Amino acid sequence: VSTASTNVAVAQVATPNAISGINAICKNSTTTLNTSSTGGVWATASSSIASVNANTGLVSGNSPGNASITYTITNAKGCSAATSYVVTVNAIPNVPTVGYAAGTPNPQTGPGGAFCANRTFTVVGNPANGVWSSTGVVSVNPLTSVVNTGAVAGSGTLTYTVTTNGCSNNRSVALTVAVCAGGRGVNTDNNLLIATNDFTMYPNPATSSVSLSIKTVIGAASIVVTDLYGKQVKNQPLSIGTNTIDVLSLSKGIYFVTITTNEGKNTKKLIVE
Repeated sequence: VSTASTNVAVAQVATPNAISGINAICKNSTTTLNTSSTGGVWATASSSIASVNANTGLVSGNSPGNASITYTITNAKGCSAATSYVVTVNAIPNVPTVGYAAGTPNPQTGPGGAFCANRTFTVVGNPANGVWSSTGVVSVNPLTSVVNTGAVAGSGTLTYTVTTNGCSNNRSVALTVAVCAGGRGVNTDNNLLIATNDFTMYPNPATSSVSLSIKTVIGAASIVVTDLYGKQVKNQPLSIGTNTIDVLSLSKGIYFVTITTNEGKNTKKLIVE
């Protein structure tokens, strides 16, 4: 029988202290996690959802979902221990659409499509859980969605904000208020301005997205994109102001963009390159 012996050193593994911080953020936002432990390294199990700075613990939300963030301490003997913390990344709501309530007479009857002073009208937003606010010479009642253009000429904005899981998105509409002649607004030619479903679309040709702008939308309205064979490839709500149509998923070619409002339809050709 032959024997041999050796000494084995057992290193104590340091246990990291708990992680603290905000556990839910919005996509494209950041938060910094904390721990009273020192000398460790931060890491993420799902970098596509949330990335983290290895030294500072700064977490960046990349896409909706849950990501496990760990803080690992390694001692001089190479022994490691970690603690983890789950961060939820919430999606940002889509940009809401806004317009005038169905049956509302066109409020933009002043010169050049301005809003006449001393007028009231009702606005609507989609989705319906948003909040209205205003700046400048106009005011809006956040409970009734009734807009008052005030008594003086000037400018202002209406903003509709939608919040889901603490993440917000909004759409703002710029307003110009004019003191109109008589009881109704008239343009410089003394002809009554009426609502129109004409729109502008740019750039055209487009490669990734196209912007569609319209001044007046009363009631429900929509944007429909069809191909040369009449097949519908896009359908989305139409809003006052600038609307963005994503065309990245469309093949190169000719398409038709149609808006449908309370006044009927208007179609324009779009080229996707």
